[in-house]
This record gives sequence, structure tokens and C-alpha cells, in this order.
Amino acid sequence: MLRLSKMADYGILMLVQVAASEVGSLHTARDLAHGSKLPVTTVSKVVKKLVRQGFLVSRRGIRGGYTLARPPQDIGMVDVIAALEGPVALTACAAHHSRVGSCDIERTCPARQPWQRLNALLVGALAHVTLADMVGQATAAPAPTLADAP
Repeated sequence: MLRLSKMADYGILMLVQVAASEVGSLHTARDLAHGSKLPVTTVSKVVKKLVRQGFLVSRRGIRGGYTLARPPQDIGMVDVIAALEGPVALTACAAHHSRVGSCDIERTCPARQPWQRLNALLVGALAHVTLADMVGQATAAPAPTLADAP
């Protein structure tokens, strides 16, 4: 089964919550925890990583909180996922930057090229989805087809 890590899933959830609110509004970890039904400790860990990765900005103080670092249409889901869990790769050899030798059978594997093609499709599809799409502020681009794969 292909599945995002909880960190990526929760990170996207936090970004969607912030993006769905009024532009520039601040959200505390407690507010985000309440809205997502997640523990404050979990939310705090996720938003700190989102701040470090440049998706959220943190303001300290009694009226502090978190807000988006840039507009939702400028935040791609492929970038969020890569920042929270590393490069998108269906298999060890699928990522375009994979090291030769990352798999014991890659030199003779008949599935290597198809996996790389499928991985490119997935990355391409994710590259066309922004945070704005996730909150319904924009129309998502059509998903690529196998004919669009490199």
C-alpha cells in the first residue's frame, strides 16, 4: 500500500487549516489542534517542522501564532511532501536522483524503467496540485496520463 507518513498527512492538514482561513490570520498550536482533533504536542511538532521548511511563519508573543509564509497557490503538494518525508519515490530506484546501487538487482531489473516512469507521473501529478487546490480556491490542473510520462 502506498501511503503518506503521518507527518506529511498532518502537515498538509495544518497547512489546509491555515490556508482556509482569512489571509494573514494567526493560528496557535492549540487552535490547530482543536480544529484537527490532534494532540497539541503532535501539532506543535508538525508546525515547527513546517516553519523550518519555510511553509509557515511563526510570530512569538501573547498574540502570536502561525501563518502561511507565502500564498497558497505558491505552495505545491510535491514540495510539502518532499520537505516532510523526503523525495517522492515509489521504489528505491524510482527517484530521478537515486544513487546507482540503491537496489541489489537494479542493473538487471526489468521493472526499473516502468517504476521510474510511474514515479515521474506521480511527481508530475503532485506538482500540479497546490495548497490553494487543496482548500478549493483554484481549479486543479488535469492529472497527467501515461502518455505524458518522460
